[in-house]
Amino acid sequence: MKTAGSKQRYLRVARAGTVQSSLGCRIRQHLRTPTATRQIFDSCICIAMRISAKHRYWDKCKEQNQLGHVFHLDLRLQQYPMIENRTGPQTIEFLSKRILALGAVQAGQFLVDCETYMSVPQLGIQRTVHVLHNSEQPASVFAILESGNKVVPLIADGLFDLLMLKMPTIYTSKKQTKIESKGPRFEIGDFCVKLGSVTMSQNFKGVLVEVEYRPCVVPGSAWELIREFLQGFLGSTVSNQAPQYLQNRMNDIYQPLDTIHQYLEHFGQYRKATGVI
Repeated sequence: MKTAGSKQRYLRVARAGTVQSSLGCRIRQHLRTPTATRQIFDSCICIAMRISAKHRYWDKCKEQNQLGHVFHLDLRLQQYPMIENRTGPQTIEFLSKRILALGAVQAGQFLVDCETYMSVPQLGIQRTVHVLHNSEQPASVFAILESGNKVVPLIADGLFDLLMLKMPTIYTSKKQTKIESKGPRFEIGDFCVKLGSVTMSQNFKGVLVEVEYRPCVVPGSAWELIREFLQGFLGSTVSNQAPQYLQNRMNDIYQPLDTIHQYLEHFGQYRKATGVI
């Protein structure tokens, strides 16, 4: 038999977070129903406590301005148009001088790579697995499975690379399509700029510029600011429109997997231009 104080304590838990309008109402209804079972009641309370704890965590991060240590907002991945008679290294040097002139400080190097595996014909429906790595998340391996119209993302640890090597009778690697973006990274205020030289099978393909905005994790709240920054840095080559991948996700919380999707999209464009996939 729950005491009055116990009921009030559980009601306060149920009201926490965003569950007060739905889950909280159900809990309060169970409290007034003598026939409610303890199992249902305890389950509702556990769910409410988990959701409440999650919201308290995000609120605390926002108050302390520490969300940038959890997720960064890589809102724009931009292809930089190549100028005739200018090589890849010369383009990277040109852009490096431009960002340094704005007051940026070089902060190491970065690397994003992608290797693609194709299912063997005996499996029937063609399946493609893209395995990507990002030096910003060194402990993670990202995989995108494409099967027909279905796209299944996955985040795993380093053992996933070994797993793919153990399945040669199911998936075979297309070594000639291995592609990477590699180059210097710069920090300027709340922004991190990465200048990537894209190579496939050691052949230069182009330059990708990635801009990361740290204080915000919702694309719609920072798009105008990051667009102005990019246009001031790269000029008229930057579109006024958000990237196609983000247009339906402007109010979602940005996650590292969103960066991977954008890289995969650009890598696919370079591959198609070469005619290898």
